[in-house]
Amino acid sequence: MKLKIIKDNEVVVDVKEYTKLLCFENAFKSMQRKILDGKLPSFTTWYGYNGNYIVFMELNGFITDIKRFDSDDVEYNRLCAEELVELLNQEQ
Repeated sequence: MKLKIIKDNEVVVDVKEYTKLLCFENAFKSMQRKILDGKLPSFTTWYGYNGNYIVFMELNGFITDIKRFDSDDVEYNRLCAEELVELLNQEQ
């Protein structure tokens, strides 16, 4: 994303990047409203690059990462991610 600073508090952003940012913000706010209304998101893991494991939250098509495990031990990363997903998916 290219930014151009005009004055102290003014920044010009590419219109495509700004549109993407607005779409993300709207989807995120929608997800927050659904959670507040009692809908439960689901949590999953994804094997990333260099042995990283990422825990994602998904609700009605909106996906966001919430925790990244990136130690040098790949097996430890997998175990931590799976345990976190199991705890998060339990109904409280």
